[in-house]
Amino acid sequence: MELQKEITPELFDAIKAHYESGSYSNAILDAMKVLTELIREKAKLDGDDANLVSQAFGGNAPPIKISPMQKVSEIDEQKGFEQLLRGLYVGIRNPRTHENFQDNREECNAIVVFINYLCNIINASRSFFVLDDFKKRVFDPLFVEKVEYAELLVSEIPHDEHVNVAISILQDRNNGDPKRLGYFFDAVFNKAEKEQQQLIMKVFSNELKTATSDTDIIGLIRYIKSKLWTMIDDDCKLRIENRIIESVKEGYYKDGQCNKGALGTWGNSLGQHFKLKNELADALIALLAPNWYTQNYVGQFYLSYLDSIVEGNYRISKCCENLAYATLGNNARILKVQLAQYFTSLPKKWRELYLEKALRYKDADKEYYDKLQKLKDVGDDVPF
Repeated sequence: MELQKEITPELFDAIKAHYESGSYSNAILDAMKVLTELIREKAKLDGDDANLVSQAFGGNAPPIKISPMQKVSEIDEQKGFEQLLRGLYVGIRNPRTHENFQDNREECNAIVVFINYLCNIINASRSFFVLDDFKKRVFDPLFVEKVEYAELLVSEIPHDEHVNVAISILQDRNNGDPKRLGYFFDAVFNKAEKEQQQLIMKVFSNELKTATSDTDIIGLIRYIKSKLWTMIDDDCKLRIENRIIESVKEGYYKDGQCNKGALGTWGNSLGQHFKLKNELADALIALLAPNWYTQNYVGQFYLSYLDSIVEGNYRISKCCENLAYATLGNNARILKVQLAQYFTSLPKKWRELYLEKALRYKDADKEYYDKLQKLKDVGDDVPF
């Protein structure tokens, strides 16, 4: 057999030096290196040995599919190919790596030709992922509203399709249930690499640049995780942040409903990453002064985020002063309940300032003041 004519030029080039010098076992190992690199490149994995094979070809949604895996016979074919490769590593490569093997020319030819055959199959493999079919599952009325379910769906998306799928779902978002799509986008962002996240966020930016109604804006920012706000284009950030802050200024919560400022409620988790963070802080501090309904808006939607938004000694002091007035001086009940629940999570500086500012209103609800006073030092002396 003239081996050079039986295998690809790339494979022969890789084994040529050892093969022509008669070092046939090393030539086999050279061929195995070519196979390993091919699997890594195709599957976008960094593993080795049989573990690499399992990650690349095993499971219900492997990175490399040699068949659509829609029928029992196709699933069996995939499993069989995986087992062949595992056997090649365990039975062919590993013994030659760890033991003194002396293969002859005929043995080398047979093994290398077989490796060449396997490489050809892997090279010929393609994505059997069909976007339209996948989208039907995302928009499925029976979509299970659980993190695990969304993660299982996203695990079936080929690595290089994350961006395209996310963009397509985003563009058709009005066809789906917002809560369910929220599970989907969370799973996609968790799975996607940073560069992929940036590409997806670029599309969010473009959509937000032309969104005019509060409803349209909410329909987009509801899917943006807090830490990803930094990836939004700066001009878009300023545009949307300014509108959110204007909505916050209108904030009004009465009878268990947000009567005004609905868009503003979406700035709570995003606010810590705002370019206009100080402007948002000023709007919230101002809402703590007028009446129950503006104060309770802050209590309902922003209390647990205040210390991540309000910065600087002056603003923190003013915020604590207004909090004291709203909770004790004005008895804003929702805000009082929220503050009592979150008090120990506030930084110590905030707790001390609040109690200092609230001292003047202590007689309005001494029991409430004393309760928070007892919580002032909770958690500060935790032993390590």
